[in-house]
Amino acid sequence: VEVEAYRARHLVADIRARSAGLLSAATAVFLPSGDGARDLALDGPRVLALETFVRAGGTLVIVAGKGSSQGDAFWLDSPLEALLPVIARGATREAGVAEFSFLGALPAHGSARLAVADAMLRDEARVLGGTKEQPLAVERDLGRGHVVFLGFDPDRAEVRGASGLARFLDHLVPATSRSYPPHVRHDRLA
Repeated sequence: VEVEAYRARHLVADIRARSAGLLSAATAVFLPSGDGARDLALDGPRVLALETFVRAGGTLVIVAGKGSSQGDAFWLDSPLEALLPVIARGATREAGVAEFSFLGALPAHGSARLAVADAMLRDEARVLGGTKEQPLAVERDLGRGHVVFLGFDPDRAEVRGASGLARFLDHLVPATSRSYPPHVRHDRLA
């Protein structure tokens, strides 16, 4: 499903490494918890396809679940875990509304405390939202691209209407994040 507002493509669970052409048309891949996410995280060839996509200039956004259980940490003990800019073992913590200030004002109907993924920064990571001690959005460079970890689900009702959410998500995927090498036809090589 393409989301034009964020210039992103949602990765469906049945993508295969041999279908890397699907990724070549995308600027970003958002991987939320849910059906098929764990199977994808455990599938080495599919994770390698994602890593290759990122190294070529794409953006991979891994979205923690609703923070309700360790089952939301679909990346645990999988090849995908090594790509994350954080160490997140499935534990959750309570985050106050003030921690989401990087998203602007949250909707008035939002809860005062939200369950989020408890994460620790890896050395090469940058905090995009939250603090070094309690990161909510973290990024790391990988090749020419980026891997982003969101310790919260931006589609949660408590967060969805935040005044700066669309701008924040849009900045995760800059319009110029993919640079394609010139196309050379193999039959024209001398």
